[in-house]
Amino acid sequence: MDFYIRSIDKQSDSELSLVTKRSMETVLETIPEFKNSEDIARKAFSNFSFNEMREMIKKDFDNKNHMLLLAISKETKDILGHAIFSIKIDDNERKYGFCFSRYVIPEVRKHGIASELLKEQEVFWKNNHAEYIIAQTHHKNVKLQNLFLKHGYQMIGPKEGNHYHYFELIKELKLN
Repeated sequence: MDFYIRSIDKQSDSELSLVTKRSMETVLETIPEFKNSEDIARKAFSNFSFNEMREMIKKDFDNKNHMLLLAISKETKDILGHAIFSIKIDDNERKYGFCFSRYVIPEVRKHGIASELLKEQEVFWKNNHAEYIIAQTHHKNVKLQNLFLKHGYQMIGPKEGNHYHYFELIKELKLN
C-alpha cells in the first residue's frame, strides 16, 4: 500500500467534510455505550453534530499548535486516514502533545497508515518542544491501545469518565 502524509488542504470543503464525517464515525465505532447512534452520542456531547464538529475542526486551521494530517493513496489520491492533534500546556506549564481524532478506512487498516501518522505527529510534537504526549481512548478500544503500546506509550487506567471508562496512553518525549 503506497501512501504519503500531508496536511489537510484548508481550502477544500470536501476534505474538511470527509474528515468531519470520519471523526464522528470514529466516536460511534469506538464507544459502545453510544450504540452507533448519533442521538445517544449527542446526549453525552452536545456539539456532536456534523455542522458543529465541522466548525470546531475548521476554527483551528489557523492555530499553529493544532494540526490535521491526511494519509493519501499514491495511486488513487483518496484519503485513507487522518490524525487531528495539538500542542497544549498543562497545569505545571509543561507543553504536551494531545491526540484528538484518528481514523483509517477499514479496507486499508493493518497497512502501517496509523503508525506513519503517529510518527509524523511525534515529529511535530518534538519540533514544538512538547515534553510528553497524551491520548485517551475507550477502555474497549484495543486496536488503538495496541497501536500506541507498539510505539512505546504507557497505558494508565482505566479511568472513570463522565460517560464511559477510558485509558490514557502517555509517552515522555526526549527533547534534543
